[in-house]
Amino acid sequence: NEALRSSSSIHYVAGVEHLLSANTQFSVEGYYKELDDVFVESYATRVTTNEGSGYARGVELCVQRKMSAGFVGSVAYTYSESVRRDGEGMREYYSEFDRPHNLTLVGSFAPSENWRIGAKFLYATGSPYTPIVGSEQVGGEWYAVRGEKNSARYPDYHMLDVRIDRTFRFGGWELMAYLDVWNVYGRQNVTLYDFSIGDDGEVVRTVPDEAPRTLPILGLEAKF
Repeated sequence: NEALRSSSSIHYVAGVEHLLSANTQFSVEGYYKELDDVFVESYATRVTTNEGSGYARGVELCVQRKMSAGFVGSVAYTYSESVRRDGEGMREYYSEFDRPHNLTLVGSFAPSENWRIGAKFLYATGSPYTPIVGSEQVGGEWYAVRGEKNSARYPDYHMLDVRIDRTFRFGGWELMAYLDVWNVYGRQNVTLYDFSIGDDGEVVRTVPDEAPRTLPILGLEAKF
């Protein structure tokens, strides 16, 4: 086999920031990344080469509010594309890192000196995967038939986390009790499918068992 070379990339980034007010900042940033000599592994031969290429591009918008009247928060949105090609003249496809829409909302509010309530919401387009589109029988055994590379997507990803803090002050030290609730509304975010083929050649798609959808966490922190 031919010796592999290191992959290379060229990055272009430009952005601006602007103060909307004394407490609020707006920023926008665009980027483009060109990729060469990307590692490509043949599914049939399991041989890795440097024949791949591609690019990634996107723009990110962000609004941040500093602490004011007990509130701090930010909103960030990114639109991006990540495209690969496994060789000269071959079709382009979205890479496994391609998630065109990404949104993050973060906020924290302190109704009093001892209480703080915070929340974080995440949303992202589902990432691409290569689907199993059927099966074929060879020598009495069933084999999966793969579709075009990364031609399907997992469901969109989103979840909401909430945290509540209560601070107790005792002379020269503090005790903070907190409650974290991850994935408040119990969203089942799918990041993997298992495929199996029955005795009749039928393709069955299942979602692997995952951790509890909603996870509450209680904790204490002491500061001296």
